[in-house]
Parts: sequence; structure tokens; C-alpha cells
Amino acid sequence: MKKQDNKELIGNKLMLRKFKISDAKDMYDNWANDEYVTKYLTWKPHKDIEESRRIISSWIKNYSKEDFYQWAICKLNDENIGSITLMDVDVSKKSAFVGYCIGRKYWNKGYTSEALELIIKYAFEEAGFRTIYAKHDVRNINSGRVMKSAGMKYFKSQTNYSNNTKINTENYYKISSKDYIKIFD
Repeated sequence: MKKQDNKELIGNKLMLRKFKISDAKDMYDNWANDEYVTKYLTWKPHKDIEESRRIISSWIKNYSKEDFYQWAICKLNDENIGSITLMDVDVSKKSAFVGYCIGRKYWNKGYTSEALELIIKYAFEEAGFRTIYAKHDVRNINSGRVMKSAGMKYFKSQTNYSNNTKINTENYYKISSKDYIKIFD
């Protein structure tokens, strides 16, 4: 695998780029303070802009790590509307989970689907991953739709104790580099 330093990725409606401290206000205002957005996530809504600033600061410090992949999802005018990450990177298996979060007013507009497609393309074509996994709470149906639209295939359900709803069942999806080539070639 070859990390490309969280390079900027540009799509039709958005760009993915490294976070900057100046993103704290957009992060807080657009998505991180909304308990509805974070309902199925593992972290609570941010209490204030300072909390968003601290999180972004820790991400900036981690950009130099080989297994740290975190992007701001930004509209083409550079407004930060969410985040997307490759996490739980397994270098030996060349695999990772993808996780994303986007502000409620940007739902159902294609931003999350485009962001996920850009990350999958980057992971396979540039970074050398072989498999990308994702999961969503079964009650978060739209997240599953995003995964399917990016070519990911369902492969199991599992009960976990990992998000803000405490006990939840999650649907797991994956896409391999071979499947990616078949779908997008």
C-alpha cells in the first residue's frame, strides 16, 4: 500500500481535502453538533466549536501516520459539510473500513455517494487497498443505499454495542478491488 498523504480528491459536486483548523466552525455548525446526524455514530454531538477545534487538531497531528486517512467533505466553494475516513486499516490484508458523516441539510443530494465513490477509487487505484468495508445501523437505511450506490455488496448483519443507541444491529458491506474493476471499468 502507498499512502498519498490524504491528497485532495475532486468530484463533480464536492472535494475531499485535509482538515484545517479553520474548518471548526463549519464542522460544528453543519454537522458535528446535531444529535440527529450523530444518532447512529460512536461519538456524541460536539458541545461547542472548541470541541470541534480539538478534534480537528488531533486529526491534523495524525496526518503524518501511514494508517491515518481523514478527509473533509467540502462543497466546491470549500464549505465543510462532513467528513469521511478510512479506518481500522489492516496493512497485511490491505483492507480498511470507511466511515462518513454529513450534515443533515446535505442529505439526499448525492454528496455522500460521491464522496464514497471518490474514496473507493482512491483506495484501489492509488493507495493499493484490496478490500474496503463499511457498516451501518439497520435503522439508518439511507447509509446502506449510499454503500450500494458505490458498488458495495451486503455480506452480513451483526449485533453490536457500539453506537449512541447502545445495542444495535449493523449491516456490513464490502467491495474488493476485483469487484471495483468489474463495476467501474
